[in-house]
Amino acid sequence: MENIIKNIASTVFNVSKDEVILKQRLLGGMSNNVLVFEVQNNLYTFRIVGKNGELFVEREEELQNIEIIKPLEINNQTIFFDINTGYKIANYIEGTPLSEFDEPEKFLPEISNVLKKLHNSNLKATKDYNPFKRLEKYEGYLTQFDYKHQDLYIDLKQKFYKQKDFLDKIELVFCHNDAQLSNMVEGDKIYLLDWEFSANNDPLYDVACLAAKDIDFAIKLLTIYLEKPPTQDEIDRVYLWRAFQCLQWHNVAIYKHLIGLGAELSVDFDKAANMYLSKANELLTNF
Repeated sequence: MENIIKNIASTVFNVSKDEVILKQRLLGGMSNNVLVFEVQNNLYTFRIVGKNGELFVEREEELQNIEIIKPLEINNQTIFFDINTGYKIANYIEGTPLSEFDEPEKFLPEISNVLKKLHNSNLKATKDYNPFKRLEKYEGYLTQFDYKHQDLYIDLKQKFYKQKDFLDKIELVFCHNDAQLSNMVEGDKIYLLDWEFSANNDPLYDVACLAAKDIDFAIKLLTIYLEKPPTQDEIDRVYLWRAFQCLQWHNVAIYKHLIGLGAELSVDFDKAANMYLSKANELLTNF
């Protein structure tokens, strides 16, 4: 890993490998490695994608979307991007991820502002997120292992799919689609980082991503985001999209468990998969 960073960074910045100084690894994400390094007194991040990460993300779209949202100035500057490997060098944002604050609720107005800046920008991503097709795609990766989903997963998926007509009515806008607190950094302002899953989607999908902390946090954000008390339909959209996200990441975690990535990273992906399924069950109780 160190050799990869030094080799590529020395070429990108036209310096010797000795001038590329590794500093620290950043936490967050299921399997990507993001490391901070220094070149000539400036700090940058280097992303090394986790094993088989290309199955879940289309790098060409990611790069195009990063370029599209550049005028909004809510992301850090990308210096280098290899669509084949997923290697990415970007400016390091001096600040603290919102996930590290004891009371991230104080940032709700700023979180709302950055999401609305994106959603109301009239920009369009290269493609739609297509949640229903995406879930089928992720499930397809498990067939090579002759894996059979639990009855609970099948029941929850059916319950969620009954809401498809309701969810399909929503006008799509440019969304981040992984707007967790760990992807937001408080620097001189709030930055929204890591655009791997960016695509056109229901704007409340991004609000639902904040339920990774808890669903009440997302509903508080929803009220601020809408600037009015939410309707039941709007609350339902947040619950449904968070349930979908749990089903989605359930499949990703199972895949990572089956390919043995958990042992490599010392992460219990099987336990994570069951946790996501349990959360989906809680969220879909009233549907």
